[in-house]
Amino acid sequence: TENFYKTALSIYNNPQLFGSDLYGGVFPQLCGALFWLIGPSRIFVQYTNVLLSIIGFMFVLLAMRKLNIPEDISRNILFIACLMPVPASISAIFLRESLMFCLIAASFYSFVLWLRGGAWMTVVTALALVGLTATFHFGVLGLAVGYAFALLFYNRDSARFSFTIANLARSLPILLVAVFVVARFPSIFLEKLDGVTSAADAISIATESSGGSAYLTGMEVTNPITFVLFGGL
Repeated sequence: TENFYKTALSIYNNPQLFGSDLYGGVFPQLCGALFWLIGPSRIFVQYTNVLLSIIGFMFVLLAMRKLNIPEDISRNILFIACLMPVPASISAIFLRESLMFCLIAASFYSFVLWLRGGAWMTVVTALALVGLTATFHFGVLGLAVGYAFALLFYNRDSARFSFTIANLARSLPILLVAVFVVARFPSIFLEKLDGVTSAADAISIATESSGGSAYLTGMEVTNPITFVLFGGL
């Protein structure tokens, strides 16, 4: 949080740094740009984060209603979700998680609209929101994999998964667009894969503790099997 805030202050004090390779990526730079309008108000960003978390839960509730989940179950799900770290504590500090959660929830709601018979633009919106969120954290692209699976094999008419060539052909344009966007902007979506030319390089990246996160403390990625199990983390 402190380094994010310092980056935002740097952008505020020196606008020429906007777009530079600074700590924290896109989020603190957006906050620095916001500071140009409101002044360097840290509490404003933190309060906005709380509001974004609430908006995110509104999208989750709307999605559950679209899926016809009973109201009492929906409320229980929301109650449990509100006790999770992001809404309960992280949303109130200077981090990017609340903004990401809000965008992901909006993406999920848009995709649910497609599942319930919505136009193809709802899918485009869902994928675009995933792509936007991925600029804050590469791991969010994992959601696009789930979307792609549903696009390929979910039949909305029968509300069942069906594995047919017709489904594949129908979804191919969306997949091609996704591949084109990722290939066109590799520095945004594939930053963590820079310099990967072999399996050993990939294992090395999965093992390192960049950013001091050290998610794999006590675990080791040493072969393809452990890479599949822990590489995502």
